[in-house]
Amino acid sequence: MLVVLATDTVALFALAAIIPGFEIDTWAGALGMALILGVLNALVWPVLARFTLPLSVLTLGLSALVLNGALVALAALISPACTSRAGSRGRSWSSGSRW
Repeated sequence: MLVVLATDTVALFALAAIIPGFEIDTWAGALGMALILGVLNALVWPVLARFTLPLSVLTLGLSALVLNGALVALAALISPACTSRAGSRGRSWSSGSRW
């Protein structure tokens, strides 16, 4: 579990370095956002995945990517360490979906 948390932290910090408008200032902020994302993936993902199963079958699994992007966007909204200079557009780019 610690390896997954460390990998998520590094990935979020790398996204903040790559994507303009998406900022996480400290490693502690990236760790906090990784924790929030882990809790959302553990509690919310199974429920939403069951509700969107028919859509996932129709789109051959692509709706799972949109669902995952929505969870990352929700984690960015919840996390106080995540800031965006470009409004919500920077957060939506980081989630992998264009809102």
